[in-house]
Amino acid sequence: MNQKFKTALSILILILFYSCKSKDGNPSTDPIQQSAALQNYGTGFELLPQQSIIYWLGSSPTGTHNGSLKFKESKLFIDQAGNLAGGVFNIDMTTIANLDISDPDEKKDFEENMKSGNFFQVDSFPTAEFRIVAVTASKDSLTNAIVDGELTIKSITKPLQIKAHVNIAENIMLIIIPEFIIDRTEWGINYNSKKIFSNLLDNLINDEIKINMKILALRK
Repeated sequence: MNQKFKTALSILILILFYSCKSKDGNPSTDPIQQSAALQNYGTGFELLPQQSIIYWLGSSPTGTHNGSLKFKESKLFIDQAGNLAGGVFNIDMTTIANLDISDPDEKKDFEENMKSGNFFQVDSFPTAEFRIVAVTASKDSLTNAIVDGELTIKSITKPLQIKAHVNIAENIMLIIIPEFIIDRTEWGINYNSKKIFSNLLDNLINDEIKINMKILALRK
């Protein structure tokens, strides 16, 4: 079994699992009708917020914390060759959640601080955005696309390049984005930053945030 056949089989399994469900949530008995030509794809895909997720990891001299974020409705586009070509990811900043604090009160305090003016000020900036500007092929063994885009947080827009593994079938797009790092101070998030403050010792919070994503979208 050659590699191309294995890849095609994997994509077919994804289609069967995610897109062939009836309205009651049970698997559909209708067969999958696959298109033979990529040019028959629609140009638009809609991100599924409930099946997509962002994971983040922050750190300080005393340890780390990790959590998640959810997406809002977002759209992605492919070109005539069937490759990812553009789109906008809308990120719901009000969904910032911590995943490693077990005490309910401590967890609540942590999340409220993240949502406050100290960090993401979600009452004023409830949505962040990543807008795709260009997509080129990646020669990395774990990814197949280099995505150049613009990340907007708190109304500050900065260029950002990430690598991704993109699988596109007739009705479904699955994007896995392995870990990348952003510097929060580039978006004006300076709370307890070692760049901004020099005497915080163990109270400082590292500027780097590690992020990875899983994105699932269906053809419109």
